[in-house]
Amino acid sequence: MPGERPRGVQETPRNPRTVRSVTQCVGKLTLAAYRAQSVLDCADCVVETQDVQEFLTELLPFPDYQGRRRRIPKRPKVKASNHPFSTLEKADSMSENKVVRLFAAAVNKHNLAPGLGMARCQNKPDKAPKKRRRKGEEPAEPPKVDTMRQKVDAAFYRADRVPKDSRPHWADQIVPAEFKSGKRGRAADPFATKAEHDDADEEQATDVDEQDDDELDDEAEELPELEEMEEEKGDEDEEDDEDEDEEPESGADDKPNVDAQATKEPGAQATPAKDVFGQITTYVDLLQAVQHRTAVFMLLVIGRRFRILRWDRAGVIVTPSVDYYEEPDELCDFLWRISHVSDTTLGFDPTAIRLSPSDPDWVKMEEYAVALESDVSSAPRTLQPGELEQPAPGSEESPVVFDYVRTMFAQSIADRRWPRYRLSVCQGSNHQEFLVGKPTFCASGAIGRGTRGFVAIDCQTGCFVWLKDAWRVSYEKVEPEGSILARLNADPEIKDVPTLLCHGDVLCQKTLTATWWEAANPLPSTRKSKRSKNAKNAMEAAPSSTSDGSRGVKRKREDEPESLATDYRADCPMRQHNHYRVVVKEVGLPLKKFRDGIQLVHILLDCHTTHGLAATRPGINILHRDISDSNIIIVPKVVQANSNSPRLLNWTGVLTDWEMSKPTASHGDLTPARQPLRSGDWQFKSAYLLNNSGGTTIPDELESIVLILIYYCVRYLDSSIERHSAVATFLDEFYDCFTVQDGVVKCGERKATLLAQGQLVHYDPAEGLIPICFNAFPLDYLIAQCLRRFSARYKILRHQAWTKRHTHTTPSVPPVPRASGDDSIRSYFLNKHRTANDEFKQARYEAVPDPPTVSSTALASREPPKPTQEDEKLAMDIEDHEWFRWIVYQCLTFPGWEKLRKVKDRVPKNWESPHSPIPRELFSARSGHSR
Repeated sequence: MPGERPRGVQETPRNPRTVRSVTQCVGKLTLAAYRAQSVLDCADCVVETQDVQEFLTELLPFPDYQGRRRRIPKRPKVKASNHPFSTLEKADSMSENKVVRLFAAAVNKHNLAPGLGMARCQNKPDKAPKKRRRKGEEPAEPPKVDTMRQKVDAAFYRADRVPKDSRPHWADQIVPAEFKSGKRGRAADPFATKAEHDDADEEQATDVDEQDDDELDDEAEELPELEEMEEEKGDEDEEDDEDEDEEPESGADDKPNVDAQATKEPGAQATPAKDVFGQITTYVDLLQAVQHRTAVFMLLVIGRRFRILRWDRAGVIVTPSVDYYEEPDELCDFLWRISHVSDTTLGFDPTAIRLSPSDPDWVKMEEYAVALESDVSSAPRTLQPGELEQPAPGSEESPVVFDYVRTMFAQSIADRRWPRYRLSVCQGSNHQEFLVGKPTFCASGAIGRGTRGFVAIDCQTGCFVWLKDAWRVSYEKVEPEGSILARLNADPEIKDVPTLLCHGDVLCQKTLTATWWEAANPLPSTRKSKRSKNAKNAMEAAPSSTSDGSRGVKRKREDEPESLATDYRADCPMRQHNHYRVVVKEVGLPLKKFRDGIQLVHILLDCHTTHGLAATRPGINILHRDISDSNIIIVPKVVQANSNSPRLLNWTGVLTDWEMSKPTASHGDLTPARQPLRSGDWQFKSAYLLNNSGGTTIPDELESIVLILIYYCVRYLDSSIERHSAVATFLDEFYDCFTVQDGVVKCGERKATLLAQGQLVHYDPAEGLIPICFNAFPLDYLIAQCLRRFSARYKILRHQAWTKRHTHTTPSVPPVPRASGDDSIRSYFLNKHRTANDEFKQARYEAVPDPPTVSSTALASREPPKPTQEDEKLAMDIEDHEWFRWIVYQCLTFPGWEKLRKVKDRVPKNWESPHSPIPRELFSARSGHSR
């Protein structure tokens, strides 16, 4: 029956709204909201160790064997006569700034971390390069390492890279350190228990008047916006900000609860603990984006107490809170270890070799960024004879380089502050290396897959390629993306997918947090924890080095384990991840680069056809399950209708990122859930999947394609929505907004209503609901026909849901309402408000027929409209791929496409949504941690 969910399909639990969903919103995003969503994402991904020694022994172990050249000196004992933290005895009553200054001075003075230097950087964000511009010239947006302008309090650096300008220098940090005042006690500790927070709140209520002026000034600072770019005027462009005020407390620019706009955000009502948790998550997010890390160790100091954190892509492992003045040995042990263990143990990826300006590979990258006369224009056109001919097999002719590819690579190395790397990819005995700069794409969030995409140089062939670095979910029956692409490439009918070059897991690098959680929460049948063995194996799987430019080595396939996959444990709130890289031939343009309406439809039809072939071709039979605009790229391809037709350079739509795909269920087979959380972009998920936990089906995937079509048409084509602010409002309410039901985030009202009614309309305050049309019959007709079928589908689904709820229950007839209360009181009020005209008009009032009224009980039991035969037929059209292909073909024959020229982005720059991007009630209900 159309609209029915497939039987025997179990789906991953729904959790579709994450940091990535928030960063994709139409409206301008504040750092406060970004951090608030980060808190929600990470709240259940915290594991606390039994003590500090367990943390150090398991996660920062010294090598088992120490040769003569690798012998680690014994740490000096802490004596009362030479207490390194003697100046911090009263740290709980000091300002945050003072604690940072004294702590850093103590570490450096007593050489507690030999070979490292601790530098303060709490007052200045990374410097933005400035460029003088001519009068009337549009201000350029200079590249930045951190567009959020964050300032971690301090960090440990290699001795030869300790910054002298008091800025974070994120690319060089070894271990970041965040400090908070101890005046509030445990109130600022994101990992304290609820009882500890309650006690701290009571203490804070009595001590609130004792806060010093520095702290109050710190809380009054405003936050910059997430995408804020410096645009100074005149000679200010040349001014250096070295003279920035150094007095405010650390993190003054990024306190999430003090921004003027943040009063509309959940961060405005956040507790100090949530504020701190939000800060440290975004610091880790940035470090993992800039560097190539398997883990990030962090020091958190609150007054006179400290915690040690270890972040990976699954979550964070933390130590208990310890008083470092009373018990300095454990903190000194940590500082000694980070100075002497290998870079691999510290969480640096040994297969990512950092380059310096003197390296030949650095120079090579500079040369590849320079445009050549041989570069080919990517503009769609009819090709001349001999133009872009395929080279003969075995020919040494240089590969074709499209102009945009070299431009994208040049942009990735334009900012010299972004580190450059040589990355290794091992597939069996095949070992290949690639040169990369700044990622072209970088997924947001401290936890999760952490996908980064690079325009890379293949060191062997010299070709530009696309390298994807990610932490794939590691469970049985979850196939690596490269293996999926290999099967898709092997089918001659499937052409518009990336061409696989190589792929493989990166050594044995895997996340540990979920393993620690499972060990701390064993199942009744679990006899013995394997955490220690797994943690040790994961850290020792890669070669060690003591420099940040660790040289990777080739590893034979037989040295690797047969499988890194683990069993899916449904009660674990975090996922297991393996570090993974895949390299493909195509470097594509983002979808927003399309040129006109008909080209947009062609691109989406290409992806729809690819999706249909993947779902139906024997031996493949998979659903993509993550269709979004970011997973559709444009690739110029030479095409020819037939041998007598001219050759064309055509912009083709390529469907990418198949890592979340899943085999389709057949013959009633069970397709079980394979991981704890479902992924995917919120904006383009079907309304059904946003509201239900059912399995993904073809209609859901087709709905995603249509949602992308509508989004890009409204945003980049002229339409009946005249005001640009109205365009932003419609996109915000339709794609970004949500509802919350029983503590669960669900589909927004505008999206659900529009799809149920099947009409593309927007609300104008002066005219009410107005149809959205694009002044071109073919496109309007295409969208209307699609929405008509989705409306039929949701009508069927609604009736099915009602039938299921009422199959075994008979609604009771509500009793006749009876008056209650004292009659004399009722008579008093009736007489009090009676007027002389009441009897005169009463007859006219009573002559009006009563409106239909429905009690709440009757409303709940009322059957929704039954689907008609026409509804059944319409819904059946989107159960497979044939109808959509047919309707697009029909529309392409209609005249009028030439009117659909692309225009500039119709969403006003810096437009702010009136709606909170995160659910306030969930943020208020959730604590900053979960143990």
